[in-house]
Amino acid sequence: MQAVHSVDVLHADDYELGRRFVRDLLKAWGYSVHTVKNGSQAVAWMQEILAESGNADGLRPRCLLLNYFMPEMTGLDALRIIRRLEREHGLSPTPVIAYSSYLTDDERQGFEELGVQAILHTPFGLQELQDTLQACLKER
Repeated sequence: MQAVHSVDVLHADDYELGRRFVRDLLKAWGYSVHTVKNGSQAVAWMQEILAESGNADGLRPRCLLLNYFMPEMTGLDALRIIRRLEREHGLSPTPVIAYSSYLTDDERQGFEELGVQAILHTPFGLQELQDTLQACLKER
């Protein structure tokens, strides 16, 4: 039996118009989505979900969609903490799509070391996002 997930995608981006656009787009494609405006909120939401579900996998999102550049905490820093939380709860890593208009080689390597499935360069095309998301969601 497949786990029931609270949402398909947790999307973190500080740009409000972008968050709304992606949320509406994902909903139109049939996905459920929860949006937050920075990495700190992504971590807090994941902590809350893991606290509610314990080691159960069912409430976690099927995919994380993380912008790199955000105030308070970058997407990379948020993912480091989320990966630690997943390990502490004995859970497999949640698939991740990261995106940014620019990443240094070190930042790109940091995402890759944390097992990111894809890194998109903004602005990305709708078909690129849809294809990448479908591939990411197949992993969970």
